[in-house]
Amino acid sequence: MKKTILVNLDNDGKIFKSFNFWADEFPFELPNINSEITKKIDFIKNIIKIASKKICIEFSLPKHLSNYALLGIKYENDNSNSLEIAISDFAENEKYDTDITCLNKDHKYKGLLPEYRDTIYSTINNVLIDLGMGLTGKIHINVSAYCELGSSIKSFENAVKILMDLLFVDNYDEETLIKILKKYI
Repeated sequence: MKKTILVNLDNDGKIFKSFNFWADEFPFELPNINSEITKKIDFIKNIIKIASKKICIEFSLPKHLSNYALLGIKYENDNSNSLEIAISDFAENEKYDTDITCLNKDHKYKGLLPEYRDTIYSTINNVLIDLGMGLTGKIHINVSAYCELGSSIKSFENAVKILMDLLFVDNYDEETLIKILKKYI
């Protein structure tokens, strides 16, 4: 299910931005390759169990040079006491076209640049620390896209925060999505 959400970014109703959101599907998946970089976080208390999910967001924020991110999470619940975070080690030269635009007609590419990987790991860990809880299972990051010039560590950090909030939500109605998006934009 894909939804395009129009979010009012100011109280005057003058600045709107589109966000793409997918639940239970991805716009594409990166090729199945042998190279996956994995980190593991062990938890011993405050473990929360949530349903397995597949969610993805795409956005390009106004007024920021480094503003674009597309990131998807496939979360699989299990009965362990740890969370495994696996990120496909893949960046390709295949362009990705969508209705969300980057600034200055920048080009979008499927994949994830190495400099964003550490941000993804640390942001997932920090979100769970801030929540004071552990999540067990496996998070796969195997769908992503970036702009050649218009993506940044900050845009992927925001994408991870949004996705982590969405993992704990069961209802993806427009009101819920807008409330979560506005926390980070």
